[in-house]
Parts: sequence; C-alpha cells; structure tokens
Amino acid sequence: MTRPVLAATDVSVTLKGRAVLRKVSVAVDRGEVVALVGPNGAGKSTLIKVLAGLVAPEHGQVLLGDREIAMVRSDERARAIGYLPQARDVHWPLSVRDIVGLGRVPHGAIGGDLSPRDASAVETAMVALDVVHLAERSVLELSGGEQARVLMARALAQASEILLADEPTAGLDLAHRLDVMQVLLDRAKRDGLAAVVALHDLGLADRFADRVIMMMAGDVVATGAPQDVLTPHNIARVWGVEVSRGVVDGVPVIVPKRVIPTVRT
Repeated sequence: MTRPVLAATDVSVTLKGRAVLRKVSVAVDRGEVVALVGPNGAGKSTLIKVLAGLVAPEHGQVLLGDREIAMVRSDERARAIGYLPQARDVHWPLSVRDIVGLGRVPHGAIGGDLSPRDASAVETAMVALDVVHLAERSVLELSGGEQARVLMARALAQASEILLADEPTAGLDLAHRLDVMQVLLDRAKRDGLAAVVALHDLGLADRFADRVIMMMAGDVVATGAPQDVLTPHNIARVWGVEVSRGVVDGVPVIVPKRVIPTVRT
C-alpha cells in the first residue's frame, strides 16, 4: 500500500475554549479530489489549516509524506502544498498576471522576472480559470468573483502536488463553479494532484469528488464515496434538512425539500 501524500491522525484542536476538532483522522492520496462537507462550524476550515501546517494540533500528528509537517521547512512546504483560504480580500494594487505570478515564488520567482517555465505555469493557470483576458488589469478593479478566480489561478500556478482549498467556489457564478471543480478533477487525474476542498454545495461534492468527508461539530461522521456519504439519512442527521437524491442525465443531484424542525432544535 502506498503512503498517502498528506495524512492527519487523531488531531484535536481547541480554540477559545471550544473543541473545534476532536481526534480527526484523514488521509489524502495523489490523483484524488476529496470534498470536506458539513454545516457552518463543523471544523472544515480548521482541518484545512491543520493539514496546511498553519494550525498546530494539540494532539495527534500530520505527516507530509513520511515527515511530520512541523519539521518540514516552510519553503519546502510551500512547494508541496498550495493553500487557498476562505477569506479572499485583496489589497495589493497589482495586475492579475502579477498576482497569479506570486504562485511561483516558492519556486524561486522574484517580482515580475519569470523564467519561461514560470511564465508558462502562470499562463496555463490563467487560461484554466478564465482570467487570461483580465491579465493586465488591476486586481482591485475586478468583481469579487473575478478576484476569487484570480486567487485560485495563483494557487494552481504554484503547481504543488497538494492543493487545499477552502470554499473555492464561493461567490462564483454557476458556470465558473463547474469550471473550478472540473479543473481540479482534471489536474488530479492528469497530473496526480491531491486536492482537498471544503464545499457547501453538496451537488458539486456529489458530482466531482472521488471521496467525501462529512463533518459535524468537530467530528468526522462519515467518509467514503459520494453516493455512500451524501445519503438522505446522513444529510438529515447533519444539516436537519430532508432531501431527495437522484440522477438526471447521468449527473447526480441533491434537492433540498424542507427543514426538519425536530433535528434543528
């Protein structure tokens, strides 16, 4: 059995006296898209930060390959792991091309002086996220959704073997939500990218993820293939919502029907 490229074992985190993660274990392999799903406050963002080495767990360990992530130098970690946070505020008066070019800094790119390899990675990422036509515009002139795509392009330009993305489709229109998930799936299958994405859109998780990890109140309550995890029973238990799940033209769909008052109280 091959070793996961990134694995957390029994990690626990307490923030401001509240247990945010409780002995959570996850492992990510090359070539797969893993969706983290759960209601607000379930611990998805904290788990992503723990996997990125940005939050140290009080208990448990995180391994990048065969090494404790805390023991990996920051520059090496940056080359191995791309991270897209949930907060996407942009305050730098830089062009889109320069923002995406920042993804090449872990590989030695400084300022706007990019090597042919760096420039190619930047161009490829901009094309994939449909921002190449915005390349020379200031990122401050863009809409929130356009800025989100630019920052996603920066993460892709980093060309890390692991990408941790916290709600990468938030604020995007319907077409670009599908585009982002398709890009991640394509990178996983073509290049071996290991992608972990926190999602609120269960339909996207159902359609694009190889594996789903369902969280609730800091615990993992289910993990496995989308059809095994995103069941009406599990969704009712975790979200307190009655849903119908089916397939339309070969595409899995989840339709919310009503809130279940006895579950939500």
